[in-house]
Amino acid sequence: MKKIVLLMIVVLTIVLTGCTKDNPVEPAIQTELKKAFPRHGNYYQVFVRSFADSDNDGIGDINGITENLDYLEDLGVNGLWLMPIHPSPSYHGYDVDDYYAINEDYGTLEDFDRLVDEADKRGINIIIDLVMNHTSNHHEWFIDHPEWYTSFSYFGAWMPELDYSKPEVRDAMLQVMKYWLDKGVSGFRVDAAIHLFNSKTYVNGLPATADIKQTVDYYTMLRAQLRKDYPELYLVGEVWASKDYTASFYQGFDSLFNFDYSTKVIDTVTSSNVSNYGSTINGYYRSFQNIMDSYNARFVNSNEIYIDAPFIKNHDQDRTASLINDTENVFAAEMLLALPGNPYVYYGEELGMKGVSSNGTNNVWDETRRLPFLWGTEDQTNWCTACVDYNKEVKPLSEQKVNESSLYNTYKTLLNLRNDYPALMYGTFELVDNDLSNVDVFKRTIVFGDYSQEVWVYHNFSNVSVNIDTTGYEVIYNTNHTDELEPMSSIYMVKK
Repeated sequence: MKKIVLLMIVVLTIVLTGCTKDNPVEPAIQTELKKAFPRHGNYYQVFVRSFADSDNDGIGDINGITENLDYLEDLGVNGLWLMPIHPSPSYHGYDVDDYYAINEDYGTLEDFDRLVDEADKRGINIIIDLVMNHTSNHHEWFIDHPEWYTSFSYFGAWMPELDYSKPEVRDAMLQVMKYWLDKGVSGFRVDAAIHLFNSKTYVNGLPATADIKQTVDYYTMLRAQLRKDYPELYLVGEVWASKDYTASFYQGFDSLFNFDYSTKVIDTVTSSNVSNYGSTINGYYRSFQNIMDSYNARFVNSNEIYIDAPFIKNHDQDRTASLINDTENVFAAEMLLALPGNPYVYYGEELGMKGVSSNGTNNVWDETRRLPFLWGTEDQTNWCTACVDYNKEVKPLSEQKVNESSLYNTYKTLLNLRNDYPALMYGTFELVDNDLSNVDVFKRTIVFGDYSQEVWVYHNFSNVSVNIDTTGYEVIYNTNHTDELEPMSSIYMVKK
């Protein structure tokens, strides 16, 4: 009898404590949501060479990532994008020598298998960079099958382009993708996704319309083919163009990087005269969503939904902290991590790392956008000894961790809020008209069976503090922890 009473007390305690401020949603609901939305997550972009050095050779490696998975999990990351990991003659890896191997600087296939296993234990999915458009001119395909390649080379003669009009090429790349999916990756970030077909002259720097149609048709077929054996496959594409141009690519991709947003967020936080919804970041987002909804209604697979991939900056752009000040950096993070879709955080953004285009070791202009992650410990890499060090004044992780007001702790709080509040991770987006001058308001809403949640987000673009009526809501985030919404700050609150 005592055992039964004790069991009842334990069960009651679990039920009563299942939804607390620290754990606002019952674990059972979270589990079901993750099953229903297997392609959603907070993604973190890693340049392996710069991230973490496990063997003291100065170069980041696969084992260095594995040894720091606890850091990523604690930060709130549940998706990891690894920039190219294959053998390559270049430091960046975007000219691949062998799609079936690991760059020896980074480790072995066994190291990679261990990384996938350990990441899975922490609920972290891994996607890898897949350079489908071109290979290195040292690749055995180029040597043994020159007929597999086109005479056109958008990225340079040392990166010859594959000819996807040939069945042999399509089949060879399909086998590459299946190999890595069988190894446990969740999907791929497809590099230069817009360039696969180039039979006609480019127009305004972009492939001709007929070639674009061929490219979209190919990706649509490819995803459908892979989904038969890998139903949770996730594909995110690099289509560096405006939203009007890229939208049709959602026929073959789950996500596309939102380059328009990347530009808009910097413009918005640095603007001194934001006076209407049309010029604010959330007004932009409403416009973006309208365009995407119209395309979504016309997709071949009507049951597919687009998952936006907003980001602030990536490895091909000058770093955020080199473009805006500390206050603006916090504000940019608050805007990014309140939006729907899968946000992508470039490694070191959470520390405010800096870097701009300049000469590196071999006068390569982008090395200094990809400088070593600032651990402040023995994990630090030092492969780019000739690079300009833009991070001399930036505090390393070891110092930012113990500073509650650090940028790192802002990112950690916001990323974990997305994990804790399903409306932020999976919910719809609706801009709310209001009479507050230069304050944007929107709500994120999810209805899942009998469960529902509504989170309201306020961004103050003005230069004065405003009062926010929180009646009926619980404030779950406030930039400055005050009763008012101060300039260049945000409030998130959940409806009770």
